Amino acid sequence: MKTKLGLIIKALVEPLRPRQKFNLVYQVARVLILFYARVLLRMDILKHEALPEGPKIFVANHPNISDPFLIHLLGRLNVMVIGKAFDTPVTGYLLHKVGEIPVYPGGDALAQAIKRLQAGHSIGIFPEGRESPEHGIAKGRSGAARMALSTGAYVIPVGIHLDRKRLKAINFKISGERLPSHIYPRGPYMVTVGKAVRFSGDPEDRALVSEVTEVIMDQITTLAYESEMRMEDQAHLPQGVLQMLKRIFSFKYLGMI
Repeated sequence: MKTKLGLIIKALVEPLRPRQKFNLVYQVARVLILFYARVLLRMDILKHEALPEGPKIFVANHPNISDPFLIHLLGRLNVMVIGKAFDTPVTGYLLHKVGEIPVYPGGDALAQAIKRLQAGHSIGIFPEGRESPEHGIAKGRSGAARMALSTGAYVIPVGIHLDRKRLKAINFKISGERLPSHIYPRGPYMVTVGKAVRFSGDPEDRALVSEVTEVIMDQITTLAYESEMRMEDQAHLPQGVLQMLKRIFSFKYLGMI
């Protein structure tokens, strides 16, 4: 009886849930990103658990310039992107069309993100605010924590690892200013998605915001390390299998099997 009642309630509530409109540019871009991930990258995604329903805040480290695009493969979301990326005609047009959120110093990016979360959308953010340093992860900024406390949305920590030897340094020139960055043309790209977590409290409480930020960054760091270990395991697997086959055939030729 309870099960039937639950199904009836779900059927009545489902049409009332906020849904994002179909966005052709977004869907085409997502297909192109998937093609890039499958053909040029050996992208490997491991999820600790199924993602919960409802608005989510995906928080990840940021080893290369492709991360804000590739994170879209984790779900339908809008990513907070450095505002200068919107200042070029073509790139800026596409970023606006797919619904990304420009982040300018002193701007209203956080308010925009909170508004979208409250409307039932999901957000992607890289709390370091820049590309990760060569070794480790930079100190996190407070935006993700403030969004989580303001909305009660699930936080989904994500740890990324890639082969840094394959990174290529590039310099974008936007509005007369050069932005040094790195691109990852091809190679293994490991993503580990952690368990969803929620935070509660006053988003104006600086001590609490700092504490939540630290928890989020600790989770990202742990998951990035897990991605690194998976990459090492996969790198060693072919050689290990080869050595095992060599031993088997050696034993066979020696008459031991």
